[in-house]
Amino acid sequence: MEKLLTYPNVLYLVGGFVALNVVYMLYRKAAPFLFALKSKPVNLKENSTLTEAQQRALACGANLSSQNQIYLNALETGAPTQTIYNFLFNNWGLTSRDAVIETLERLATKPFSPVFDYIEEVRKNCPAQDLAMELENRLVAENRSSNEKETVLNTYALVLETEDKMRQDNLLNGSVITDVDAYNLSRGINIARWACQLNFLTDEVAWQYINKMAALINKKYSSWEELSASYIAGRVISSGSINAFYNTQLECHQALMSNPESPWQKLSWNA
Repeated sequence: MEKLLTYPNVLYLVGGFVALNVVYMLYRKAAPFLFALKSKPVNLKENSTLTEAQQRALACGANLSSQNQIYLNALETGAPTQTIYNFLFNNWGLTSRDAVIETLERLATKPFSPVFDYIEEVRKNCPAQDLAMELENRLVAENRSSNEKETVLNTYALVLETEDKMRQDNLLNGSVITDVDAYNLSRGINIARWACQLNFLTDEVAWQYINKMAALINKKYSSWEELSASYIAGRVISSGSINAFYNTQLECHQALMSNPESPWQKLSWNA
């Protein structure tokens, strides 16, 4: 025992302990970066042949594309066919060309959340501190069912919670959520790509729908940040809870806004 605790051995032990702590601290600092590399939230096809306009149209669906780790700069997804099959069939129940077209038309023309739109219409003409009471009064005056009342009031509570969280993460910059239609339109861009990979749509038809959705997005929003905020808010409202998907959506947003290779960094909002 006395030999083990000689001065040089003690130095070695202390030095080893310090070195392990240094390695651990370096790992903790590098871990998020290493994870980002592994997850590849910005997945690009090498030597893409798309025009800048085509890449800008695809970038309007980047929130979901990034989450699914598919190409952001090519019509093809770069994902295995089975994965795309799961997206289209299992998640959406789309098993034919007609079903795909019907869904794309609906996403392009129908509001994502009539309940949100109802809340927003009331909010436009009502002070924030009185909105909950005003909603209740209107629902009663309109003879809405108890289920409808509960849905509207629960959605309103979720909207407030989402706005608070998005402000904390600098997604709203002090404003409020006024629109969630990007959630439908961005998903439409991705569905067109998936359907093309599974041969439900030709390249030409897929691009028609991608460009249609992108044009609607460009008309509604004024920046990638605004598009993303609308998409994230829509995703949260769709799930019914901020705990379900918010953090994943935030990570994708941050990667798209910070990675120098991201189309949101390389491409201007307007042509």
